[in-house]
Amino acid sequence: MTKHHVSLTFIILTMAIWPARLPASDLDASTRTIRLQPARTVIDLLQPRTEVRPKVGLVLSGGGARGFAHIGVLMGLEEAGIPIDYIVGSSMGSIIGGLYAAGFSPDSLQQLALDIEWGRLFLDDPARTNLFVAQKADQTDHTLQFRLNGIRPSIPGGLSAGQKLQHLLTTLTAPANYLAAGAFSRLKIPFVSIATDLISGERVVLEHGNLAEAMRASAAVPIVFRPVERQGRLLVDGALVEPMPVDLVRQRGVDIVIAVNTQDTLRPKDQLTAPWDIVDQIITISVIQAARNQETRADVMITPAIGNHPSSSFSNIDTLIARGLQGVRLHIASIRELLSQHEKPPDAIEARIGRVTITGCSKQESQRLAKVLNVQPGQHVSVDMIRADLSMLYGLGTYADVEAEILGGYLDRHVRYRVTHTPVLSDLVIEGVTLFKQDMLRTYIKMKTGQRIDLQQLHQDGEKILNRYHESGYVMADLEQFTVNLGTGNIFMKINEGHIADIHVTGHRRTRGWAILREMPLRTGDVYDADRVNRGIMNIYSTGLFESVTLHVEQKNSRPRLVIAVREWPSRIVKLGARYDRERNGEGVLSLTEANLFGTGSRLTGRAVFGDRRQRYILGFRSDRVFKTYITYRMSGYYHQDDRYVYDGLQQIGNFREKRSGLQFTIGRQLARLGAVSLTARVEGVEVQTRAGRSPAGRADIRSLTVRSQVDNLDRYPFPSSGHHHDAWLEVAGEALGGHQRFLRGYTSLAWHRTFARYLTIRPKFVFGIGEGEIPFSEQFSLGGVQNFYGYRQDQFRGSYLLQSSLKVRFNVLSGVYASTRYDIGGLWQQRQDFRWDDLRHGVGVGLGLDTPVGPFEIHYGSASFGARRVYANLGYRF
Repeated sequence: MTKHHVSLTFIILTMAIWPARLPASDLDASTRTIRLQPARTVIDLLQPRTEVRPKVGLVLSGGGARGFAHIGVLMGLEEAGIPIDYIVGSSMGSIIGGLYAAGFSPDSLQQLALDIEWGRLFLDDPARTNLFVAQKADQTDHTLQFRLNGIRPSIPGGLSAGQKLQHLLTTLTAPANYLAAGAFSRLKIPFVSIATDLISGERVVLEHGNLAEAMRASAAVPIVFRPVERQGRLLVDGALVEPMPVDLVRQRGVDIVIAVNTQDTLRPKDQLTAPWDIVDQIITISVIQAARNQETRADVMITPAIGNHPSSSFSNIDTLIARGLQGVRLHIASIRELLSQHEKPPDAIEARIGRVTITGCSKQESQRLAKVLNVQPGQHVSVDMIRADLSMLYGLGTYADVEAEILGGYLDRHVRYRVTHTPVLSDLVIEGVTLFKQDMLRTYIKMKTGQRIDLQQLHQDGEKILNRYHESGYVMADLEQFTVNLGTGNIFMKINEGHIADIHVTGHRRTRGWAILREMPLRTGDVYDADRVNRGIMNIYSTGLFESVTLHVEQKNSRPRLVIAVREWPSRIVKLGARYDRERNGEGVLSLTEANLFGTGSRLTGRAVFGDRRQRYILGFRSDRVFKTYITYRMSGYYHQDDRYVYDGLQQIGNFREKRSGLQFTIGRQLARLGAVSLTARVEGVEVQTRAGRSPAGRADIRSLTVRSQVDNLDRYPFPSSGHHHDAWLEVAGEALGGHQRFLRGYTSLAWHRTFARYLTIRPKFVFGIGEGEIPFSEQFSLGGVQNFYGYRQDQFRGSYLLQSSLKVRFNVLSGVYASTRYDIGGLWQQRQDFRWDDLRHGVGVGLGLDTPVGPFEIHYGSASFGARRVYANLGYRF
C-alpha cells in the first residue's frame, strides 16, 4: 500500500496567469480568488497531492557491495529535505533504488543491509528446515552432484540461480508492485531498472512487470548469477552497458539530475594473479569508461569516498553507508542552489497589503489563525505566500474548503481568507471486512459521532487500519474507497482485503501443475497472507525440481492474481562422494536418480557404496507426497556387506563379515516439514561369517514391522546451531510374520541444540534402547565411536539394553572452524537384571572441526573408562 495523501491540488479559478506587476488600469478595482481545490460535496482521501516545483532525478550506479553507500546518499537527501521525483538504477543501484521507490525509508534500508546475510544469498540450497525428513538426508549423502540432459552433463549459466535473492526482493516489493499494477512509474517514486541483453548486447530499460525480477536482472553479474530470461532476452548486469544512465533520467522530464558513482576501481598489479582477476579487470575498465561518458552530463556528481573496498566484500556495511552520507552532505548546498535557480519567479504584488481578514469562523478562531499566517498587514506578498497559507489552513484538518480573495485597488489591497468547516461526524460505514471484527477496526477511528471531522486525523486513522492488516501479514490489503460526504457528515470506508482471484503456474513442462500447487498453502478465494505465500514458494523450490521459482502478483478485477513461474531442472541426477575415516578407511559412493517420475516428484534411485570394509547396493523408489496428501511411501531392495570387529572389553578378539539382503516397504505421513510417522515392513536375510579369531556366526531370517516417529528441525548439518532431533521406534518380529526370529526392540534418541551469543552451542543428548526375546547378534544395540562414545572404537560393545547420555559444548572459533568437548556416560547390558549404576562407563574428549566444500574435516581425541584412549579423524560426509 502506497501512502495516500489528502488532496491539495492547486487550482486557480479566476485567472490562469497573474503578472508580476499589475498594470495601472487594474489598480482601482481588481479581485482575484485563489483556491486549493474546486468546490465539492465529497472529499476523496485517497487522491494524491501534487506539487509544483523543480523535478529531481536520481541516478544510482552499480558497484556490488560498494553500492550500500547509496543508502547514505538517500539519508542525506532526506535529511536536507530534498525530494526525489525519479530514480534510475543499474546493478546494485537498481536494488537500492527499487526498494526506496517501493516505499522503504533510508533507515529501513540500512537495517535491512545490516540484518541480511548477503553471502548466503549466493547459495541456492533450500533451508534445511524446509525439507521433508528424507530430503534432509539427501543434502549430505554426496560430495559432488550434477544433472544430465540426456547423457550429457547439464552446465548451468552461473554459479547461482539467484533464487534466494529473487525471493528476498519479491518478499520486500510484492505489495508495492501489486498496488502499482506492475507499472514502475506508479510506485511511490517512479523507477526504472537497467539491464543488459546478453544476446544483442543492447541496453534494456525495465519499467513494468515484476519489480523484483527487474532488480534481480539488473544485478545479475555474469558467471556469478545466471541470466534472467524475460520476453526472449537473456538479461544480465545493467552496468555492463549503462553503469550511469544519466541521459535516460534526463529524458523523463526532470529538471535536475543527481548521479551517484560507486563503481569498482581498477585492481593494482599485485592483485591480477588469477585468470578471473584479469577478466574482472577487463570488465571494470569498460564499465569505468562508460560511466565517464555520462558523469559530465549530470548536474551534480556524487562520488563517496569508498576507497578500494572490494565490490564482493559485504563487510563494514555501516562504514559504506556513512561514507555515502558524508559524500552527499558535501553537495547539499549546490543542490539547493540548483533548485533555487529552477524555481518559478515569485508572483509578487508590488503594493502594500493593508488588511488581512478571515471569515467563516468565530472571532476567537479568526484571531488565533491570523497569528500563524504568512501574509501579514504591511507586507509585500506573493501568490506563493498566500498558497502556503491556504495549504497550512487546509492541513489543520478541520476545514473542508479554504480560499483567499485579493480585493481592492493597487494602493489599498485587502486579503480575505474564507474557511468552511468540515461537518460533524454523523455515521461511519466500513465495508469489505472479513478478517477482523468491525468493532475492533472502528476503535482506530478516534472521532466519535457528533464531533467535527478532522481530515488529517481521519487519514492517519485509515493508515492505522491498513497497518493492522499489513502487520498481520495481509500485505495486499488496501483502501478501495475512503470518502467524506460534506453534506451529511458520513464517512465511507471500503477495504479490499486482498482475496486471491487466481493462482497460475507457468514454465512447467514435465511437472504436473497439481504437484506444484499442492505445495502452496493458499487457494483461490483465500486472503493473500505474506507468510503463507512465502512458505509456499519455498516449498515449491524445496522439491528440488526447479532451478528457480519466481512469484509475480498481478491485479485481476482489483484482486491479487498469483503467477508462479518455474524453471525446471533436468530430472536425472548423478551424485559422487568420497570419505575417509580411521575406522573404515576410504569409501566412495555413486548414485543415479530419476527425480521426477511421472511428473509428480517421485524418485527412483540406484546407489552403490564401496570401500574396504563396507559395501551397499540399493535400488529404491520414494514419493514424499502421494497426490495432494501428506502420505509418503518408499520401497527398496538392497544388499549390504560390512566387515566388523569383535571385542572382549578393550581387546579385539576377532572379526566377521555381515551380509544383509532384503526388501523394505514403508508408508507414513509427513508432519509438515518437521518430521514423519511411519510403518515399515522388513523382509531380510542376515548372514554372519567368521573371518578371524572368535566371532559369532549364523543366519537369521527376519520378518518385522516397525512403527517409527522422527522429528528433525536442525538448522544445518553437520554443525547445527539450533533445533532438535528425535528418533523413536518400536520393532516387532515373529513367526506370525513369516520369520524365524521372535523379538521386540524399542529405541528412542533425543538431542537438541541451542546457541548462545552466536559462538557457543550446547547439545545435550539422551538415548535409550530395550530388546526382548531372541535378538540376533546383528540386531543388538552398540556403543562406541566418535559420534557415540569417546574413547572406544565403532560398535565396541553390544547388548540388548542401552542407556546413554552426553553433553557437548561447541565453540565457533572462526567462520567454519569449530572446537568442541563432550562428556559421555552410558552402558550396555544383555539382560535387564544385569543393570547396575556402577557399570556405567564414562568418556570425555575434545575435537576440532572444519566445514569444507567436500564435507567436514574433523580430528578428535577421547578417553574412556578402564584406560581406553583413541584418536579419530575423518574427512567427508557420512553416507
